[in-house]
Amino acid sequence: MNSKECSVMKAITYQKNWDQFELAELPIPAITSDLDVLVAVDAVGLNPVDTKIKGVERTFDCVGGSNDILCASVLGFEGQMAEIVKVVEPEKYPDVFMKGLSFHQLALGAGHANGPKAWHDMVKAGEAVSALMESGEIRVPALEVINHEQIPEKLMAMRAQRTKGKIVARMRD
Repeated sequence: MNSKECSVMKAITYQKNWDQFELAELPIPAITSDLDVLVAVDAVGLNPVDTKIKGVERTFDCVGGSNDILCASVLGFEGQMAEIVKVVEPEKYPDVFMKGLSFHQLALGAGHANGPKAWHDMVKAGEAVSALMESGEIRVPALEVINHEQIPEKLMAMRAQRTKGKIVARMRD
């Protein structure tokens, strides 16, 4: 390593006056106690939520856990969330009333417990979702890998709602 590599690090900075992100070189923070740690980063994930976008129209929670909170958080005005893993909990979601959000529940467990008609309805719902995916009306988000020089441009694109899927920045070549 040369001396420059030992004294500076790459960082993404936000320039409020210009409302843009920039790739910058900043001094590496000093370790001042035994509790301090420096971490070398090989890759970072860029999330549209982190750029305070206005929101998406629809989300579909098929993961469970606290993913429903994330799904509801990224919805824009009059957004819709479909929940298939657990019961929706609108009281936990931010700005539900102010955004006019709506939630749709598909209770798979209840379907299994309520006989052949419920089971048949679940199969029909699954076939309908599959048909929407096959027709392209519902798409699985793409994964885009970018280099660190592209991060400011992609963050601005996210804020302008011009990206789809997950973006991962490779920090080292």
